[in-house]
Amino acid sequence: MFYLNYVAKKIKHISFINLSSLFYLMKIKDMKVLSVWRIFFIALTALILFQGVWLYSTYILKLNEIQTLTNNILSEAVQIELDTRFFYFNSMGLFKENNPDTLSFEENDFENNGVMSQQYFFTQRIMLKQNFPFNLTTLDSIYGSLLKKNHIEAEYQLSYMDSVRIIKSIGNINLQRANNTTLVPIVNGTNVKATINISPPIIFKQMFWMLVASALMLILIMACLVYELKVIFTQRRLTLLRDDFTHALTHDMKTPLGTIYMAVDQWGKGTLDLHPELRSKFCEISREQVLNLQALVDKILTIASMEKGKLLLERKIVDLSEMVNDLINKFLVQCGKSIEFGVNIDLKDTIISVDHTFVKNALSNLIDNAIKYSGDTVKIDISCVSGEKQLFIKVKDNGFGISQRDQQLIFEKFERGAALKRKGVKGFGLGLNYVKRVAEAHGGTIAVSSLEGVGSEFIIVIPITLSSIE
Repeated sequence: MFYLNYVAKKIKHISFINLSSLFYLMKIKDMKVLSVWRIFFIALTALILFQGVWLYSTYILKLNEIQTLTNNILSEAVQIELDTRFFYFNSMGLFKENNPDTLSFEENDFENNGVMSQQYFFTQRIMLKQNFPFNLTTLDSIYGSLLKKNHIEAEYQLSYMDSVRIIKSIGNINLQRANNTTLVPIVNGTNVKATINISPPIIFKQMFWMLVASALMLILIMACLVYELKVIFTQRRLTLLRDDFTHALTHDMKTPLGTIYMAVDQWGKGTLDLHPELRSKFCEISREQVLNLQALVDKILTIASMEKGKLLLERKIVDLSEMVNDLINKFLVQCGKSIEFGVNIDLKDTIISVDHTFVKNALSNLIDNAIKYSGDTVKIDISCVSGEKQLFIKVKDNGFGISQRDQQLIFEKFERGAALKRKGVKGFGLGLNYVKRVAEAHGGTIAVSSLEGVGSEFIIVIPITLSSIE
């Protein structure tokens, strides 16, 4: 007995060291997760800022481009307005009544006027001499048409002026928010300008495909960042699951191995030769621990075989009533809690053909979970009912219950409910995955119905392969 206490203390000491190291590693991992999130948000912010600066620069360039375009359109519209008057009078033959040679020009009429040629000013003088001067209304019509042709649907105001005052204007807009074009000379020191309201929607309309490409590129880059983040956290989750599994496996294997070693050591020293009852007890304990280790190894190997699709079922006719009673007797002897079992076997003379070992282990896992994840007093109801084509095996308990979120995860390998972990119940997260794979190997399914603080009910549904006896 002293040796058993010594072994227990050693195991407790080792477990404490492992837990301290685990908490330290978890703290480091939490710091790494925080760093990953910081890097992600910094990268995302930098991406958005870069995209914003690029779009703003593009917006300004597009605004300048539209302003230049409106200047050119105004010059073009003025030229078209002049051509309209000129060709009209030329077709009427009115130029024959006057001598164009009598017209004079100032030298500065041709200075700094860009595309406005000497012929332009000459024609403007002729038009004025022929009493058919510049027409702002005609220019308004031409200018508006050219703007629409270039997909610039903006409000504008045309102003005809000399060096002192505005002679005439068409349009009424908010001049404080508008942009002025350059002055286009007409004749005798008069000019025309357009004041146009280039609003953001107009610029964005011009940038439509650029905005679409920018949005798609931003979404693509963000999707890549999110995917990379998902990969990082998936790898972290797998690492944590591996560490958790390794820790739990080491802990659960250490105790039975220590117990077996203790018993073998005592037998080797001959200490138990004079104590037959103690020797028998040690032998029984060692046998149970070996069976526990064997069950654990079989469970892991079975899941591995199922994943590879190499699991072969050995179907045979089984007596579910006998199977359930054997399991009840086993847990009543082993468990230190107060357990009340309720059994309902209603197979209606149906022959049940399943793999005895797998189904018994699956049912054992459900009962074991019901005991582990419950309080000091446990009530377990086991029901085996056959329908027309299906067998229903139900295990219901009054345990801690499982949250809705955890119910979506508990059948995955290495997964355990978050609330159950907080309660300090040890386990690998393999049991329910094993039950699920056994049910699926038989062509069936498993479902769970649970409320936190009330209890859980697991239902295994297996198709019946043999008809009932007539």
